[in-house]
Amino acid sequence: MIGPPSTRIEAIKLFTEISAVDLSGEEEAYRNLYKEKICMFYCIFVEQIINVTKGRDLRQEYESLHGTKSQGNFENFCKQVCLAISSVLS
Repeated sequence: MIGPPSTRIEAIKLFTEISAVDLSGEEEAYRNLYKEKICMFYCIFVEQIINVTKGRDLRQEYESLHGTKSQGNFENFCKQVCLAISSVLS
């Protein structure tokens, strides 16, 4: 779902947008089906985030990147993950 590192941020952004679609004007059965699919994709998303970060101390990694170009990429990755999670939970 979140794919290779080169497209990971864009995939996370897309998941965030899909999970935030407003279906308030749709039939309840359709809304429930959509929620079910989002929950399924959320579980897959969390599993993939765990696999990407497995065994790494992200705080230490962030500190080791201080002042480098990679620090911005790391911050963006963390920000997008947080936005995706909060979008699904809201």
